[in-house]
Amino acid sequence: MAVLLKHHAPKVPALLRQMALYFLSFDILLSAANVNTYCQLAQLVEDQTLDRTLFSTLNYDCLLEIAFSSRQLSFNYFDDPEGVAPIWKLHGSCNFRTASADKSHDVGSGRTPLPGLIEHMQIADARELWLWESTDVFPPAMSIYLRDTYNQPAHPQLIELLQRWGNIVRSAQNVVVVGAQPYPKEDRIWGPLSDTPARVTYVGDPGAFNRWVANNRTGGQSEFAGSTFDQGFEMVVDALLQ
Repeated sequence: MAVLLKHHAPKVPALLRQMALYFLSFDILLSAANVNTYCQLAQLVEDQTLDRTLFSTLNYDCLLEIAFSSRQLSFNYFDDPEGVAPIWKLHGSCNFRTASADKSHDVGSGRTPLPGLIEHMQIADARELWLWESTDVFPPAMSIYLRDTYNQPAHPQLIELLQRWGNIVRSAQNVVVVGAQPYPKEDRIWGPLSDTPARVTYVGDPGAFNRWVANNRTGGQSEFAGSTFDQGFEMVVDALLQ
């Protein structure tokens, strides 16, 4: 990605399109028992056990949405209306696209579309668009993340969402992090997680978590729940119910 950005930047939109198609291929094997941890979370939301939980993810896939839809749960990507579960995708998503601020400036007219708000699509619609749409003027709304530099999401709506998310994390009572490798340079994510007084429960690499706590965590309780989502699920739920 770094080489492509440096030497072949015009090809990045086409790459993002292929990345979106890859992430759209991920699915959940649903079962009546809902043994998948994503579906177990959705079940708790349906039972209103986790009705005060903000779900947020750095992933581009739609696994949370698939799990919630399996329980006929309504969700919202950017707001938190009453009775609707919030799923905030802080780095964008494979089913997000930037809509033209002026619909008359479309690609067919030969004029460059103006950036507007992010639209989200159904998974099937997103797959159809990225697979067949002939233009790369508006690629999927996904941030570009490099190992040694953190490129902020280019879209102002995602930047504003990150700012709102940071304020929520700093005022939360309990925060659970599942699977995200601590990366302090990514300050919009790990800054709020470092200085929140909330109890932070972590699932993932124990060594990376312990180093982050020792070097970056400034306050609040920190606890390790397990190396995988399945192993740490009970502790995750207990933390969210506090």
